[in-house]
Amino acid sequence: MHEVRKKPIGQSSSLFLLAGAVVILSYTTTFVTQPFTGSWGILGIAYLVICAVILGNKFFRDMKFFQAFSLGLVLEIGWLTIASGAALLFASLTPTVIFFVLVVPVFFLRAHLFDFDTCIPTPFHLASQRPFSHYLLLLGSLALLMILFIFIASGWHEMSSVSPWQHLPPVIFTLYFTSCALALTLAMYFRRLAWYYFAPLLVLSFGILPVVYPLGFGFDPFIHKATEQLVAQFGHIEPRPYFYSGYYGFVTVIHFLSGLSLDAVDTFLLIALLTVMLPAIIFMSFRLVLRERYLALLAIPLFLLIPYGDLIQSTPQSASLVFSLISIVLVFLQSRWPLLPGWSLLIAPITALFLHPLTGIPVLLFVLYILALKRTGGNSAKSITTIYLALSLLALPCAFALAGSFSTDLSVSLGFDPSILKHALQLSVYRFSSIYDLVYSIGNMMVYSLVLFSLIGYWTAPSELKNGLKLLYVGSIATLIAALTVLIVLRFNFATPSEQIIFGQRLFRLAIYFLFPSIVLGITEIVKRARKKGSVAVLTILLLICALLTVSWYMAYPRFDTREQSKGYSPSAADRAAVQFINRDGAGTRYVVLANQTVSAVALREFGFLAYYADGFYYPLPTSGSLYGEFLRMVDEKTDGTNISTALKERLNVERVYFVLNSYWSDADKLAARHNNTASGSWSFGNGQVTVFRY
Repeated sequence: MHEVRKKPIGQSSSLFLLAGAVVILSYTTTFVTQPFTGSWGILGIAYLVICAVILGNKFFRDMKFFQAFSLGLVLEIGWLTIASGAALLFASLTPTVIFFVLVVPVFFLRAHLFDFDTCIPTPFHLASQRPFSHYLLLLGSLALLMILFIFIASGWHEMSSVSPWQHLPPVIFTLYFTSCALALTLAMYFRRLAWYYFAPLLVLSFGILPVVYPLGFGFDPFIHKATEQLVAQFGHIEPRPYFYSGYYGFVTVIHFLSGLSLDAVDTFLLIALLTVMLPAIIFMSFRLVLRERYLALLAIPLFLLIPYGDLIQSTPQSASLVFSLISIVLVFLQSRWPLLPGWSLLIAPITALFLHPLTGIPVLLFVLYILALKRTGGNSAKSITTIYLALSLLALPCAFALAGSFSTDLSVSLGFDPSILKHALQLSVYRFSSIYDLVYSIGNMMVYSLVLFSLIGYWTAPSELKNGLKLLYVGSIATLIAALTVLIVLRFNFATPSEQIIFGQRLFRLAIYFLFPSIVLGITEIVKRARKKGSVAVLTILLLICALLTVSWYMAYPRFDTREQSKGYSPSAADRAAVQFINRDGAGTRYVVLANQTVSAVALREFGFLAYYADGFYYPLPTSGSLYGEFLRMVDEKTDGTNISTALKERLNVERVYFVLNSYWSDADKLAARHNNTASGSWSFGNGQVTVFRY
């Protein structure tokens, strides 16, 4: 029995869709000053889905609907990011510009939106009866994930802390382990399981911070959100955001189209990419390569084995990493599946470049290297590879030097310090005197375990896959070269000593991303062989994978335990009350504030880029600025707050200096007593959590 296909959508229907799209977009970007709200916002999201279908049908017509839609979604988000980022760099992202950016995909609408005439009728099968245990397992998995979410939500708080694990009960690790076990079991035996059933597990893996910390966590997200407010209000910012223009542009476009606040879009953008677009691309690619559906399903949670500490918050770097992984997966797919056009490989890396150059440059170079090899047919492979490795060595240092020429705040210098590698690479294995010793030993060795899985994947892969894997190994080596160059040779004048290794560490993790396809091949090969040996072998492998996933989950977030104590405190309600008081108390006067990075971030979120004195922000941002140095002097017991404040008033021509002291600062009680004797006034917030001194 065959399914009856519907007729294609005709020309009149196509014109109707085009006219409707123009009306909707005109409403949101031209006739009103506010973005979509209510049902209009739902229509805006529906419009994005329709555009993904349009682009998929236009450029990937030889593929099945889901494959074309997934690639169309990448193409659409890539277009929105690149176009809005370019507008922000060279012009202004006004509502009119946003309208034209959004409407362009509609012009690819063809008379046959769903061209079913070219499709071969496929058999229509009635749903086969599944064992009741499968459905019971699925319901149990969803119920367990709901319980896990309730436990995570119970950690909601507005106090300063350094780790979400401080506010969550230990039982959540048992629940997470069990949830992973059920998810992997469903993937193995529930053959009709859809890829999006993994979305709840992915949300709970990546989305802890927005739930536990409603006021925000970290520092960078506050900077980005304040910048996005300016972009949405004025259409541009000065100086131009050369590095994050695509991120700011895309967030602004989605804000106008969806009706969500900029804060909500920025906070949940990464979670949406990680739980919808990325797993769809992973499943589609490995379904075509591995053939077996359950192996493609297993590939989705296996991504969580790669250290993903950079993916727990929405930032330009994290969004760029998502598109970098999509680039790598599509390169692997194209090496095995030539129906994917070569030009389509450029969309994701160019998007990654507009989101964050640190990640985008190595990935774009790799894709250009792949396309050059295909263009020459491999005749000049050695020469092209040599050029690619040389460019990988030089590209990022040149990019950092160019950035420093635009702004002295981003200047770099050359040096040579191989000893810094011991701080960037963690090889420690601890004696098992506590559970944390075991967790950290596994966590520190996780990367090396992934390399082992990768080698197994290459060794056991069919010959037709090995050529593609070899190219990915070349990409990984090139990125390692870039990481070593950045880590050992470059000195970032704008970074503190503890921040010097951040860029190199990010590139090291990017190098592991290139191994993801071979890691999946290695683990799935182990699973296939275990299935032949019986259920005991399968159970052992699944439990081992679940243990690794749970350790990876714990290690991805900031920690405060017997082995590691993270230093970055989260904002608190007391911090917010303190900056709001300073804003009221200092109204109508010229003043600066000496505070730590967290308090400064809260002020930036509350009041934006409110005031500058002598070309410097009135809070100690960035930490490389002179005000932060004055703050560090204020928290030194040997210095006099009156002398510091008097010098600041004269140098910056301000009337007041506020000093903010948090109770978690070293020797906070002694410092508070000292400043109480010299300040003209002091106020306490949050039962002593924060004290404000006025000079």
